[in-house]
Amino acid sequence: MVHGTRYKLHAQRGLSLIEVLIAMAIFTMFAASIFFVYGNIIEIISRTRVRTLSTTLLNREIEITRLLPYDKVGIINGFPVGVIAQQRVEVYEGTQFLIKAYVRNVDDAFDGRQGATPNDTAPADYKIVELEVTCALCYGIPPLTYTTWVGPQNLESSTNNGSLFINAFDANGLPIKEADVLVKNTSATPNITIVDQTNASGQLQLVDIPTSTNNYQITVSKQGYSTSMTYLSGAAANSNPLQPHATVASQQITAISFAIDKVSTLTVKSQDYKCANIASIGMNQTGTKLIGSGPDVVKYSSSFTTNSTGDKTIGVLEWDTYGFVNTATGYDIAGTIPLAPLTINPNTSATLAFVMEPKSSSSLLVTIKNASGSPLLGVNVNIAKTGVSSTKMTGERSVTETDWSGGAYAAADASIEVDSPVGQVKLKMASSSYPTSTNSALTSNTIDLGSASSALHNLSWASASQPTGTTLKFQLAGNTDNSTWSYIGPDGTGGTYFTTTTSTIGTILDNKQYIRYKAYFDTTDATETPSLQDVTISFDSGCIPPGQAFFPNLATGTYTVTATKTGYTTASSSVSVGSGWQETTLILQ
Repeated sequence: MVHGTRYKLHAQRGLSLIEVLIAMAIFTMFAASIFFVYGNIIEIISRTRVRTLSTTLLNREIEITRLLPYDKVGIINGFPVGVIAQQRVEVYEGTQFLIKAYVRNVDDAFDGRQGATPNDTAPADYKIVELEVTCALCYGIPPLTYTTWVGPQNLESSTNNGSLFINAFDANGLPIKEADVLVKNTSATPNITIVDQTNASGQLQLVDIPTSTNNYQITVSKQGYSTSMTYLSGAAANSNPLQPHATVASQQITAISFAIDKVSTLTVKSQDYKCANIASIGMNQTGTKLIGSGPDVVKYSSSFTTNSTGDKTIGVLEWDTYGFVNTATGYDIAGTIPLAPLTINPNTSATLAFVMEPKSSSSLLVTIKNASGSPLLGVNVNIAKTGVSSTKMTGERSVTETDWSGGAYAAADASIEVDSPVGQVKLKMASSSYPTSTNSALTSNTIDLGSASSALHNLSWASASQPTGTTLKFQLAGNTDNSTWSYIGPDGTGGTYFTTTTSTIGTILDNKQYIRYKAYFDTTDATETPSLQDVTISFDSGCIPPGQAFFPNLATGTYTVTATKTGYTTASSSVSVGSGWQETTLILQ
């Protein structure tokens, strides 16, 4: 009997795609974690190595300094003069380091101070040495510093040198520590160059340095701050500087102060009163701080031109008050937002918008301020001379439509006749009579105010004729999408109308960028029709200077400018308007 062997085959099940992806994701996360930990370990090792090398190098430099004779402890071509380099680069164990050295004489109070009581005629009592080692190509590793005092073997002796105390303070008069100070004297033999920083009190004391008359060139600066310096007397560009190069006299202390502070940024915009950009507007910008007098020399003077979108960013501006002169050939300044001249404070970002209008042969910009110097909105400004009178409101502009020819309107009912006669809108006569009680309407094109931060003031119109029995009335609509139009009257509903030739609009359409009006024509007399000649809407917006009124295309001559506003005293002045652009300012109490 033969017994067969039975074999059972078991199928091996493979992994699905999702399982493979999950496994790969887990492996990737695990590998990334290992790599991250490994990277951190390598970085820690690298930082530790750099720190160890920095410490070793710093200790070596300290020992070298300690072995120097006292009179050699100083800076090459600096003061006190010596054999130590102000800074040098050294490659140590394959790593590049920057080594900086600072050496200063110290006037200690134990034997009196120079210029004090008792007066120390030998103020250089000892020296302070500060060494700094930085890994030049390492990221995020702070420098390692060491400070030590070095004293002479014997008592110091009196010299004919003097001292120079340099103070740095900010716009508020507060001291600035760690301000960078560069002092040069190219008249000394050898030449002196001192690179150092102010202390916690904002002062750098250079004790017992050689005397020299108007030869110590001083520059004080700091990263992110403005720069202040001394200037050469008699130079062509600044013959009489307010802060000439410093003098150090024998046995005397020369104290000199410099004001620096964080710089600011100014963004300039050139646009029209409807916020539309105007490209390529040139300006000369000048500060008010002086570096010289007789003649005056300003510290800041520069020119710029706005770009194709009417913008210009000016960085690294010192705190100051800046004025601007228009150099554009085709435009006049019709106002600024905020008012110019513009004061820029330290560490700020300011924006100045120039509102421009096409240049005219003669124009006048009138600025109205209150007693504190702020612009006044809603001031009635009148300029007048023999045969001429014009009135405008500060912070307000108007749009006037007087020509409806060529389809310069959105829609008109069939019973409306446009531009016959030219420049007029009226009812259309049919069969020798006008349609009665039709409430026929003409709808204007969209008026873009340029900004949603707007407010309408007045609606006014002029009629060529409006006989008895005829009516001319208006409604307004506004939106921010230029598509949804709901016409309303003075109460904000569609059931009322503006019926007087000058109507106050109120707040019903505030904060609307797009405006339309609808003019309604009615008559109860078939032989008569109202006739519309022009429509004016006055408004203010974020692109209209709040305290200014601009008068273009003036005849030359002497004008009386009068400013009135309820609650303020009336102010007036006389202005001579010649060729070109002029400006004047009135203060209302």
